[in-house]
Amino acid sequence: MFTLPSVAFSLRTAAFFLPCLALAACADASPNPDLFAGLGPVRMESPTPDASLEPVFVREYGSLSGEDSFGMPWAAVVRDDGSLVVSDILDPCILTVIDRPSGAVREKLGRCGEGPGEFKMITTLATDADSVFVYDQELGVVIVLDPEGIEARRFAAEGVGGPLNTLDDMALLDDSTMLIARSQVGRASVESIDRGTGRLRRVWFETPEDAELAETIRHLSACTRPGAGPATIVAMNEWVFEGVGVSADTGEERLHFHTSFADLRDGGDGPSSTGVQCGASMALFRGTTPGPMEDLGIAVTARAGVVVLEAREYDGTLRMRMIVEDEGSLLRGGLGAVKGDTLFLLNNLAGAYPVVAEFVLQPGG
Repeated sequence: MFTLPSVAFSLRTAAFFLPCLALAACADASPNPDLFAGLGPVRMESPTPDASLEPVFVREYGSLSGEDSFGMPWAAVVRDDGSLVVSDILDPCILTVIDRPSGAVREKLGRCGEGPGEFKMITTLATDADSVFVYDQELGVVIVLDPEGIEARRFAAEGVGGPLNTLDDMALLDDSTMLIARSQVGRASVESIDRGTGRLRRVWFETPEDAELAETIRHLSACTRPGAGPATIVAMNEWVFEGVGVSADTGEERLHFHTSFADLRDGGDGPSSTGVQCGASMALFRGTTPGPMEDLGIAVTARAGVVVLEAREYDGTLRMRMIVEDEGSLLRGGLGAVKGDTLFLLNNLAGAYPVVAEFVLQPGG
């Protein structure tokens, strides 16, 4: 029986202690065993800040108490009507729908249970126009809510179920296909599945085999470029700050980069956790170095050390790289959603109470 503390820990926390790799050694390794297999060679970049774009704070959503307060924001999506939908791992049966820009709570969706419109542990969200796709880890199903918040249907992704074989990310690829990032013991993958039946269509990326990690839950994050333009599937590596994007039609590589973390942490080159969200014209990548563990009572999470945020166009062009060390900065929050040029960060550990912080990416100096 898995409790919420163990599940929350497994979803967001990987083993922090990796073999120590000096920067020169990484550059000489051929191939680097931590990088995605089957891709073209990639040059390691120095983590030099770049401010072609900068995030400008707009507002925060959340309060100390009341219906707009959060225990621990876990996932977020923005629907086409502009509303923000947020899940809370400490209130895992409920979705909070927030109007923007007013910040007023429009409604609460869901209740605890296993019937229609009921959830047990919401962990992952995706959106298609104004419909919301909800992954319930305890039920092991994807639940589709229509624009009115009413359950339209539910289905199981092929081979997914339970805390040891779960979904970290979901995104809608086209009218019939969904992208999922699947986490398992010893393996993680990015796959496309039929969004009606849950049947597997294609495996796009997999973590490299590593005997030392055979009993560790592996994680990947993934997203798809929204809009009517060429479809791009973007994935973020687990052990290194490596991002890749490929054409959903041909599988052709469109972006591929590898940013070194060697100067940002002690005892290794890679980050402790990574994530990615796709916007209309660029993808936002996030990586953290390990910080202290934080016991929140019914969930355990890892406080981030140094946070690196990168914005890249879908051809790989770097538009922003920020290194955030200020422990009070809202920019340290986890990636919740990107809508157009607007970024939503889930901030659980900075400030007086948990919030969802909204930023607009604007040209910088």
